[in-house]
Amino acid sequence: MSKIKYASLSAPAWLGDILVAQGPNGITAVMMGDPEYRFLSYIEGLTGGEAQRDHAALRPTMDRFQAYIDGDFAAINIPVDWSLMTPFQRLVLKETSLVHAGSVSTYGAIARLVGRPGGARAVGQALRRNPMPMVVPCHRVIGSDGSMCGFGGKNGIDRKRALLRHEGYLLVS
Repeated sequence: MSKIKYASLSAPAWLGDILVAQGPNGITAVMMGDPEYRFLSYIEGLTGGEAQRDHAALRPTMDRFQAYIDGDFAAINIPVDWSLMTPFQRLVLKETSLVHAGSVSTYGAIARLVGRPGGARAVGQALRRNPMPMVVPCHRVIGSDGSMCGFGGKNGIDRKRALLRHEGYLLVS
């Protein structure tokens, strides 16, 4: 496997600093608000190889993340390396990628769209393992009752709410 390169971006406290890994086929992982050592360990487990810090190589990608922070939500519509996912996870994440900023979907709705009616929990598990939040906007998937559930990482639910507010989705809960 080719070397995975990564870089970091200072971000507002509500989001946490962003770490992004990218290989020749696209983004492989994104983490927000976690320490670099945890990110590197995650990359190694995900790809089976070490990541090399290379901010210069990832500058165009990191500029897109900065544009997202600045309000251009389409900026992180960037190539993804789908090869690291199971077929079901790929289906779920590709469908989730179609949920636009300022709107949300539900776990049940995504399950129906991927041909698994009644599979909301399976969708939740696939999204829980989403290696590239923001790029694949799993924060835009909520419970059928409108509840904020299932967003990993440090301060997960608070970060999910903050991302949705940032994108203009008005929350009632």
